[in-house]
Amino acid sequence: MVNFYFSINGKGDPPCHPYFEKNNRENMIPFTIQEILLLILIGCFSGLLAGLLGVGGGIIFGPVILFLLKGWGIIDEIICPLTFGTSLFIIIFTSLSAVIKYQSMKCIIWRAVLIMSIFSVIGALAGPTVSVYSPSWLLLRLYGLLLLFVAYRILKEYKSIEFKEEIFKLRYLIISGFIIGFISSMFGLGGGVVGIPIMILVLRYPIKKIAGTSSGIIFFTSIAGVIGYINLGMKNFYLPEGSFGFVNLKIALPLMIGAISFAPIGAYLNSRIKVNTLKKVFAFFLGAIGIILIFFD
Repeated sequence: MVNFYFSINGKGDPPCHPYFEKNNRENMIPFTIQEILLLILIGCFSGLLAGLLGVGGGIIFGPVILFLLKGWGIIDEIICPLTFGTSLFIIIFTSLSAVIKYQSMKCIIWRAVLIMSIFSVIGALAGPTVSVYSPSWLLLRLYGLLLLFVAYRILKEYKSIEFKEEIFKLRYLIISGFIIGFISSMFGLGGGVVGIPIMILVLRYPIKKIAGTSSGIIFFTSIAGVIGYINLGMKNFYLPEGSFGFVNLKIALPLMIGAISFAPIGAYLNSRIKVNTLKKVFAFFLGAIGIILIFFD
Protein backbone atom coordinates (compact mmCIF):
# COMPACT_ATOMS: atom_id res chain seq x y z
CA MET A 1 0.00 0.00 0.00
CA VAL A 2 1.45 3.35 -1.04
CA ASN A 3 1.04 6.23 1.42
CA PHE A 4 1.32 9.95 0.91
CA TYR A 5 1.87 11.99 4.08
CA PHE A 6 1.37 15.62 4.82
CA SER A 7 2.28 17.34 8.06
CA ILE A 8 -0.21 18.72 10.53
CA ASN A 9 2.26 21.34 11.62
CA GLY A 10 2.71 22.98 8.23
CA LYS A 11 2.43 26.61 9.39
CA GLY A 12 4.98 26.93 12.14
CA ASP A 13 4.76 25.91 15.78
CA PRO A 14 1.19 26.09 17.10
CA PRO A 15 0.17 26.79 20.66
CA CYS A 16 0.57 23.83 23.05
CA HIS A 17 -2.14 21.22 22.46
CA PRO A 18 -2.25 17.47 23.25
CA TYR A 19 -2.72 16.87 19.53
CA PHE A 20 0.89 17.90 18.89
CA GLU A 21 2.52 15.98 21.72
CA LYS A 22 3.13 12.92 19.49
CA ASN A 23 6.33 12.38 17.52
CA ASN A 24 6.76 13.75 14.03
CA ARG A 25 5.84 10.48 12.28
CA GLU A 26 2.53 10.29 14.17
CA ASN A 27 1.80 13.88 13.31
CA MET A 28 1.65 12.94 9.64
CA ILE A 29 -1.73 12.18 8.05
CA PRO A 30 -1.81 9.07 5.78
CA PHE A 31 -3.34 9.49 2.35
CA THR A 32 -3.29 6.25 0.35
CA ILE A 33 -3.77 5.57 -3.35
CA GLN A 34 -6.83 3.53 -2.43
CA GLU A 35 -8.32 6.47 -0.54
CA ILE A 36 -7.69 8.78 -3.48
CA LEU A 37 -9.47 6.41 -5.87
CA LEU A 38 -12.33 5.97 -3.40
CA LEU A 39 -12.72 9.74 -3.13
CA ILE A 40 -12.88 10.03 -6.93
CA LEU A 41 -15.63 7.37 -7.04
CA ILE A 42 -17.57 9.10 -4.26
CA GLY A 43 -17.16 12.34 -6.21
CA CYS A 44 -18.69 10.67 -9.29
CA PHE A 45 -21.77 9.55 -7.35
CA SER A 46 -22.10 12.94 -5.66
CA GLY A 47 -21.85 14.75 -8.98
CA LEU A 48 -24.51 12.52 -10.49
CA LEU A 49 -26.84 13.25 -7.57
CA ALA A 50 -26.02 16.95 -7.69
CA GLY A 51 -26.90 17.24 -11.37
CA LEU A 52 -30.05 15.13 -11.07
CA LEU A 53 -31.57 16.87 -8.05
CA GLY A 54 -30.08 20.36 -8.35
CA VAL A 55 -28.14 20.10 -5.09
CA GLY A 56 -24.45 20.81 -4.70
CA GLY A 57 -23.53 17.33 -3.51
CA GLY A 58 -22.39 18.65 -0.14
CA ILE A 59 -24.83 16.41 1.68
CA ILE A 60 -22.60 13.50 0.59
CA PHE A 61 -19.25 15.33 0.63
CA GLY A 62 -19.79 16.49 4.21
CA PRO A 63 -20.07 13.09 5.94
CA VAL A 64 -17.24 11.64 3.80
CA ILE A 65 -14.86 14.47 4.66
CA LEU A 66 -15.92 14.34 8.31
CA PHE A 67 -15.18 10.61 8.58
CA LEU A 68 -11.79 11.10 6.93
CA LEU A 69 -10.79 13.90 9.28
CA LYS A 70 -11.94 11.95 12.34
CA GLY A 71 -10.07 8.87 11.17
CA TRP A 72 -6.92 10.92 10.76
CA GLY A 73 -7.20 12.30 14.28
CA ILE A 74 -7.93 15.95 13.47
CA ILE A 75 -8.95 17.79 16.64
CA ASP A 76 -12.65 18.37 17.28
CA GLU A 77 -12.26 22.16 17.39
CA ILE A 78 -11.69 22.38 13.62
CA ILE A 79 -13.40 19.30 12.20
CA CYS A 80 -16.80 20.90 11.45
CA PRO A 81 -15.60 24.18 9.85
CA LEU A 82 -12.91 22.32 7.88
CA THR A 83 -15.52 19.83 6.67
CA PHE A 84 -18.03 22.50 5.67
CA GLY A 85 -15.48 24.79 4.03
CA THR A 86 -13.95 21.98 1.97
CA SER A 87 -17.40 20.75 0.95
CA LEU A 88 -18.46 24.20 -0.24
CA PHE A 89 -15.26 24.57 -2.26
CA ILE A 90 -16.08 21.41 -4.22
CA ILE A 91 -19.68 22.53 -4.67
CA ILE A 92 -18.54 25.67 -6.52
CA PHE A 93 -17.31 23.51 -9.39
CA THR A 94 -20.02 20.83 -9.35
CA SER A 95 -22.76 23.46 -9.44
CA LEU A 96 -21.03 25.34 -12.27
CA SER A 97 -20.79 22.11 -14.26
CA ALA A 98 -24.51 21.46 -13.72
CA VAL A 99 -25.45 25.08 -14.58
CA ILE A 100 -23.72 24.82 -17.96
CA LYS A 101 -25.69 21.68 -18.78
CA TYR A 102 -29.03 23.06 -17.53
CA GLN A 103 -28.53 26.29 -19.47
CA SER A 104 -28.02 24.32 -22.67
CA MET A 105 -31.47 22.79 -22.00
CA LYS A 106 -32.93 26.20 -21.04
CA CYS A 107 -33.98 24.92 -17.62
CA ILE A 108 -32.87 27.89 -15.47
CA ILE A 109 -35.06 30.78 -14.30
CA TRP A 110 -32.36 33.45 -14.40
CA ARG A 111 -34.65 36.18 -13.12
CA ALA A 112 -34.98 34.30 -9.84
CA VAL A 113 -31.30 33.26 -9.77
CA LEU A 114 -29.96 36.81 -10.08
CA ILE A 115 -32.19 38.33 -7.39
CA MET A 116 -31.99 35.46 -4.92
CA SER A 117 -28.23 35.05 -5.35
CA ILE A 118 -27.52 38.61 -4.22
CA PHE A 119 -29.17 38.00 -0.86
CA SER A 120 -28.02 34.40 -0.72
CA VAL A 121 -24.45 35.69 -0.84
CA ILE A 122 -25.15 38.02 2.10
CA GLY A 123 -26.53 35.11 4.10
CA ALA A 124 -23.64 32.86 3.04
CA LEU A 125 -21.07 35.33 4.38
CA ALA A 126 -22.75 35.25 7.80
CA GLY A 127 -23.32 31.48 7.95
CA PRO A 128 -19.70 30.37 8.50
CA THR A 129 -19.34 32.62 11.55
CA VAL A 130 -22.34 30.98 13.20
CA SER A 131 -21.01 27.54 12.24
CA VAL A 132 -17.60 28.14 13.80
CA TYR A 133 -18.94 29.50 17.09
CA SER A 134 -22.14 27.43 17.59
CA PRO A 135 -22.78 23.85 18.80
CA SER A 136 -23.09 22.14 15.43
CA TRP A 137 -24.64 18.95 16.85
CA LEU A 138 -27.74 20.86 17.91
CA LEU A 139 -28.05 22.82 14.67
CA LEU A 140 -27.68 19.70 12.53
CA ARG A 141 -30.42 17.86 14.37
CA LEU A 142 -32.83 20.77 14.20
CA TYR A 143 -32.13 21.09 10.50
CA GLY A 144 -32.76 17.36 10.07
CA LEU A 145 -36.20 17.75 11.62
CA LEU A 146 -36.95 20.62 9.27
CA LEU A 147 -36.02 18.52 6.22
CA LEU A 148 -38.28 15.69 7.35
CA PHE A 149 -41.19 18.14 7.62
CA VAL A 150 -40.48 19.63 4.20
CA ALA A 151 -40.27 16.14 2.64
CA TYR A 152 -43.66 15.30 4.09
CA ARG A 153 -45.16 18.53 2.73
CA ILE A 154 -43.83 17.89 -0.76
CA LEU A 155 -45.18 14.34 -0.84
CA LYS A 156 -48.56 15.49 0.44
CA GLU A 157 -48.99 18.44 -1.91
CA TYR A 158 -47.18 17.54 -5.11
CA LYS A 159 -50.39 17.22 -7.15
CA SER A 160 -51.81 20.61 -6.18
CA ILE A 161 -48.51 22.49 -6.50
CA GLU A 162 -48.46 21.92 -10.25
CA PHE A 163 -51.34 24.33 -10.88
CA LYS A 164 -50.34 27.28 -8.69
CA GLU A 165 -49.06 30.57 -10.04
CA GLU A 166 -45.32 31.22 -9.94
CA ILE A 167 -44.18 33.89 -7.48
CA PHE A 168 -41.63 36.56 -8.43
CA LYS A 169 -42.42 39.14 -5.74
CA LEU A 170 -39.24 40.86 -4.62
CA ARG A 171 -39.78 40.38 -0.89
CA TYR A 172 -40.23 36.62 -1.33
CA LEU A 173 -37.07 36.36 -3.40
CA ILE A 174 -35.04 38.47 -0.93
CA ILE A 175 -36.12 36.46 2.13
CA SER A 176 -35.75 33.14 0.32
CA GLY A 177 -32.30 34.03 -0.95
CA PHE A 178 -31.00 35.06 2.47
CA ILE A 179 -32.38 31.93 4.15
CA ILE A 180 -30.83 29.69 1.49
CA GLY A 181 -27.42 31.34 1.80
CA PHE A 182 -27.35 31.51 5.60
CA ILE A 183 -28.50 27.97 6.40
CA SER A 184 -26.66 26.20 3.60
CA SER A 185 -23.28 27.86 4.20
CA MET A 186 -23.60 27.19 7.92
CA PHE A 187 -23.68 23.44 7.17
CA GLY A 188 -21.59 23.35 4.00
CA LEU A 189 -24.55 22.11 1.94
CA GLY A 190 -24.41 24.51 -1.00
CA GLY A 191 -28.10 25.45 -0.95
CA GLY A 192 -30.03 22.85 -2.92
CA VAL A 193 -31.59 21.07 0.05
CA VAL A 194 -32.81 24.47 1.29
CA GLY A 195 -33.64 26.09 -2.04
CA ILE A 196 -35.53 23.20 -3.61
CA PRO A 197 -38.32 23.02 -1.01
CA ILE A 198 -38.61 26.81 -0.99
CA MET A 199 -38.98 26.91 -4.77
CA ILE A 200 -41.55 24.10 -4.72
CA LEU A 201 -43.65 25.05 -1.69
CA VAL A 202 -43.29 28.85 -1.60
CA LEU A 203 -42.31 30.16 -5.04
CA ARG A 204 -44.21 27.45 -7.02
CA TYR A 205 -41.68 27.22 -9.85
CA PRO A 206 -42.01 24.54 -12.58
CA ILE A 207 -40.44 21.32 -11.33
CA LYS A 208 -38.36 20.87 -14.47
CA LYS A 209 -36.65 24.22 -13.89
CA ILE A 210 -36.12 23.93 -10.15
CA ALA A 211 -32.93 21.85 -10.28
CA GLY A 212 -31.26 24.19 -12.78
CA THR A 213 -32.36 27.33 -10.92
CA SER A 214 -31.15 25.83 -7.66
CA SER A 215 -27.76 25.03 -9.21
CA GLY A 216 -27.38 28.64 -10.32
CA ILE A 217 -28.05 29.95 -6.81
CA ILE A 218 -25.77 27.30 -5.29
CA PHE A 219 -22.85 28.49 -7.43
CA PHE A 220 -22.93 32.05 -6.08
CA THR A 221 -23.79 30.95 -2.53
CA SER A 222 -20.87 28.53 -2.37
CA ILE A 223 -18.35 31.14 -3.48
CA ALA A 224 -19.44 33.46 -0.68
CA GLY A 225 -19.43 30.65 1.88
CA VAL A 226 -15.93 29.55 0.91
CA ILE A 227 -14.66 33.12 1.28
CA GLY A 228 -16.07 33.14 4.81
CA TYR A 229 -14.48 29.82 5.80
CA ILE A 230 -11.12 30.77 4.31
CA ASN A 231 -11.11 34.08 6.15
CA LEU A 232 -12.05 32.50 9.50
CA GLY A 233 -9.42 29.78 9.21
CA MET A 234 -6.40 31.69 7.94
CA LYS A 235 -4.84 32.13 11.40
CA ASN A 236 -5.72 28.68 12.77
CA PHE A 237 -2.60 26.74 13.79
CA TYR A 238 -4.18 23.29 13.86
CA LEU A 239 -5.04 22.94 10.17
CA PRO A 240 -3.44 20.09 8.20
CA GLU A 241 -1.05 20.89 5.39
CA GLY A 242 -2.88 21.53 2.15
CA SER A 243 -5.43 23.73 3.88
CA PHE A 244 -6.22 27.26 2.79
CA GLY A 245 -8.18 28.54 5.74
CA PHE A 246 -10.92 26.01 6.45
CA VAL A 247 -10.61 24.50 2.96
CA ASN A 248 -8.39 21.43 2.45
CA LEU A 249 -7.37 21.11 -1.18
CA LYS A 250 -5.84 17.63 -0.82
CA ILE A 251 -9.24 16.21 0.08
CA ALA A 252 -11.20 18.45 -2.27
CA LEU A 253 -9.36 17.73 -5.52
CA PRO A 254 -10.08 13.98 -5.93
CA LEU A 255 -13.73 14.48 -4.94
CA MET A 256 -13.98 17.37 -7.37
CA ILE A 257 -12.54 15.37 -10.29
CA GLY A 258 -15.30 12.76 -10.03
CA ALA A 259 -18.08 15.21 -9.26
CA ILE A 260 -17.39 17.55 -12.18
CA SER A 261 -17.32 14.60 -14.58
CA PHE A 262 -20.73 13.25 -13.56
CA ALA A 263 -22.76 16.38 -12.74
CA PRO A 264 -23.68 16.97 -16.43
CA ILE A 265 -24.89 13.34 -16.67
CA GLY A 266 -27.21 13.93 -13.72
CA ALA A 267 -28.51 17.12 -15.33
CA TYR A 268 -29.23 15.18 -18.54
CA LEU A 269 -31.13 12.48 -16.62
CA ASN A 270 -33.17 15.19 -14.89
CA SER A 271 -34.81 16.11 -18.20
CA ARG A 272 -35.72 12.47 -18.91
CA ILE A 273 -37.67 11.75 -15.70
CA LYS A 274 -41.42 12.34 -15.30
CA VAL A 275 -42.51 15.34 -13.21
CA ASN A 276 -44.33 13.42 -10.48
CA THR A 277 -41.49 10.93 -10.21
CA LEU A 278 -38.99 13.76 -9.84
CA LYS A 279 -41.01 15.36 -7.04
CA LYS A 280 -41.10 12.07 -5.19
CA VAL A 281 -37.34 11.74 -5.63
CA PHE A 282 -36.91 15.24 -4.17
CA ALA A 283 -39.10 14.38 -1.20
CA PHE A 284 -37.49 11.04 -0.38
CA PHE A 285 -34.04 12.55 -0.87
CA LEU A 286 -34.73 15.32 1.63
CA GLY A 287 -36.27 12.84 4.07
CA ALA A 288 -33.21 10.60 3.90
CA ILE A 289 -30.93 13.56 4.52
CA GLY A 290 -33.06 14.60 7.49
CA ILE A 291 -32.71 11.18 9.07
CA ILE A 292 -28.93 11.22 8.51
CA LEU A 293 -28.57 14.62 10.14
CA ILE A 294 -30.70 13.68 13.17
CA PHE A 295 -28.87 10.45 13.94
CA PHE A 296 -25.43 11.39 12.60
CA ASP A 297 -22.75 11.28 15.28
